[in-house]
Amino acid sequence: MWKGCNQGKEGLSCSRAAVTNISSKLGSIGLCLHVPEAPMYPYRASKAAQNMVTRCLAVELQDKGILCMAIHPGWVKTDMGTQEVLGCLGEAPWMLLPGMHPPRELLSVTAHCPFLQAPLTVEHSVRGILTVLASLSQHTSGAFLDWEGNSLPW
Repeated sequence: MWKGCNQGKEGLSCSRAAVTNISSKLGSIGLCLHVPEAPMYPYRASKAAQNMVTRCLAVELQDKGILCMAIHPGWVKTDMGTQEVLGCLGEAPWMLLPGMHPPRELLSVTAHCPFLQAPLTVEHSVRGILTVLASLSQHTSGAFLDWEGNSLPW
């Protein structure tokens, strides 16, 4: 199977295998001191570990022609995006226990504070990710990129 699936193929295509891991810039060890307001240590550590797996797989699978990358989708307007920033405002049990939600007072604060809201729509992030995936090649395999194709430090 390995021998035939990627022979003679350049870049990502329907005939080219790829591993794409959704990561986060919060998992970047190189950027960790630039986002001190978002401690979330277990989340950050899990993404850093995933980034290590991505980088190691890229090296291991290179001879088989399988492309690998980690991608940061940006800060996207989702329930998780809102809860993450709310959790940074102090001790946040709703970040730790499934089914718990932030107090209504905090939700009403974020509705009036644009700097506490994720800037990207899901559609914008996905469009960017698809563009980045279309440009994935042997040259960029093993990279950690954001939804705009910018390289991020591991």
